[in-house]
Amino acid sequence: MNQSTINFILLFVGACVALAGVALFFPFADMDYHVEYVETRDAPSPHKPTAYFAEMSPTEQAIFEQVKGGGVVTVEDDIDYPEVVKYQGQYYYLSYFSSFDWLNPSTFGPSLIALIGTATALGAIRRDMRQRIIY
Repeated sequence: MNQSTINFILLFVGACVALAGVALFFPFADMDYHVEYVETRDAPSPHKPTAYFAEMSPTEQAIFEQVKGGGVVTVEDDIDYPEVVKYQGQYYYLSYFSSFDWLNPSTFGPSLIALIGTATALGAIRRDMRQRIIY
C-alpha cells in the first residue's frame, strides 16, 4: 500500500470519527440551567409577565431565595422560570439561561471523540502535504 492510500484512509477514518462525535454530542450533551439576579425595580415591566412569590412552587421559591441576594443558581432540570418576580413590594428581574456541562462524561466524551477524529483527519492532510513538497 503506498503512502497516498494510507493518507486517504486516515483522512476518511478521521472524518468519520469526527462526524460520529458531532452526531453523539447533540442527543447526549448535558445541559445546566442557570437563574441569575439582574436588578430590582419599584415598577413592573409592561413587556414581561410578573410572577408572584406566593404563587410560585416551593422549588422556584427556594431558587429565588438563593438568587435574590445577587447570586447565580444552577439546576439540572429545565424549568420554566419567570423573568420578573414580585416579592415584598419589589420587582426582581432575573435572567434564565442554559449552558453545556463540559465536565459531564456525556458531554465531554462526544466532544473528545470529535476532536480526536478532527486531529486524525488534519494529521493525514498534513502528512500528505509534507510528502508532496519538493525540496
